[in-house]
Formats: sequence, structure tokens, C-alpha cells
Amino acid sequence: FAGTPGDPTDASPANGAVDVGLAPILSWTTGGNTASYSVMLADNDTFTNPILDVTTANTSVASPVALNPESQYWWSLTANSPCGATTQQVYMFTTAQVFCESPGVGIPDNDPAGLDSSMGISSFGTITNLDVGLDISHTWVGDLTITLTHEDTGTSVVLADRVGGSSCGGDDINATLSDSGTTPIGSACADAVPAISGLLAPDNALSAFNGEDLSGTWTLNVADSVGADTGVLNGWCLIPSVTGGGNGPTIAVTPSNILF
Repeated sequence: FAGTPGDPTDASPANGAVDVGLAPILSWTTGGNTASYSVMLADNDTFTNPILDVTTANTSVASPVALNPESQYWWSLTANSPCGATTQQVYMFTTAQVFCESPGVGIPDNDPAGLDSSMGISSFGTITNLDVGLDISHTWVGDLTITLTHEDTGTSVVLADRVGGSSCGGDDINATLSDSGTTPIGSACADAVPAISGLLAPDNALSAFNGEDLSGTWTLNVADSVGADTGVLNGWCLIPSVTGGGNGPTIAVTPSNILF
């Protein structure tokens, strides 16, 4: 190392960023002469009880959990080398708005047509990232296939084809699906309730919706492919990051009984 490390640049999310997804990847560009980076993420500017506190040689790190919607968070970055360290840089950002439906409707058993639940969004803006929250009660989650469709564009993504694998006989789903997830939903079956939980990657990338306008009708289809075990679609949420956005006359709110 030729000297003390240079200050990292191009931090993302940048200070003051809004509409940040609930599973952000914190990233930056090296300033050179750096052996490692100290990174923290917290819901307060004193970094008490941080969500993330790591040292890494990489120039990016993902949040280990899904963050709360419409909330402020702070993250800090320090570059280290044997010759010293940079001054801690601190960035504040606000997470995205969430749009939710709470149908509380039974999923037809052994019916490939499944259950459709639709929501209309009047807020607009170009999608740059989309996460999906799921709250489903079911006594054998491996029976389920879950598909999201943007009716106005025709784009459709299979989020989970036989959740957790067809042999996943556990109960219930309470999870956030994000392209930033490191564990695929197809291998997330746990010996616990809910069997599917936490921050997970969908079977197919949600980035298929990037570049589309948020507004319009969105439909979640949940199909149960096998008889006997049954369940209920309690609720689901869209968690978008958009550019050039604005609110229409109706803004959906997060149901108090849904925790992803």
C-alpha cells in the first residue's frame, strides 16, 4: 500500500435517496490503497443495534434482512489499510412505498387455474426494482405455484414453481421475494412455521418488470396443484423502486396484519 486509503465514491444508495427497495445492495467505488471496508446499516443515525456490521474486501454488501417500507435508514462506510483509515462516511435513505392487498380468500384445492388477486395502482413512475411480499397460510406449501402479472403490459413472472420444492410439506409462507435475495425460494423449505420465510430470491427474476410504468392492474395468481392440503391467500404486497414517480388519487397502505 502506497499510503492511506482514498475516500470511496459513488455510494449507493446515495445520501438522501428515496424509493429504495426493501432489500438494498450497498455499493461504492474504491478510492484506492484499500485493504477492506467497514460497513454498517441501522435504523438510527447513531448505529445503535445495527442491522448490519461487517468488514469486507468487496465493494458491495447486501442487507441481510428485508427493511421496513417508507422508513429512514442510515449506512456508513470506512475504507481501511495498514496505513490508516478514512473518515466514516454516513448516508441516509428512505425505503419505498408499499402497495398491498388483503384478500383473505381460500386457494382452490387441486385446481391449476388457481386464485387470482388483483390490485389497481394509480401511482406512476418507471420501475427500477420490484420486490414482492407474500403472506399465505397453507398446510403443504410445496403444492403451490405463484405467478405475478402486470396486466397492462402482459409481463408475467413465475415467482415460485412448487414453493420450496414439491416435497416441502411445511406450513405457511411469510416472506419477501427480491432479486437481491441470496437463498432461492425453491430451496428455502424449513422445519418450522412458517416453512418459507425471510428474504428470498424468486424462481424467476423480478427485473423483468424493470422499465415498465408502475401504474395499472397487477394480478397475483396462486395455484394449488395437489389435492387434500388447503390454504388461504392472506395478503400480498408490491414494493417498487421507481424514477419520475408520483401519486395518483388512491394510495394503498400496508395492512397491519401483514409482516414480511
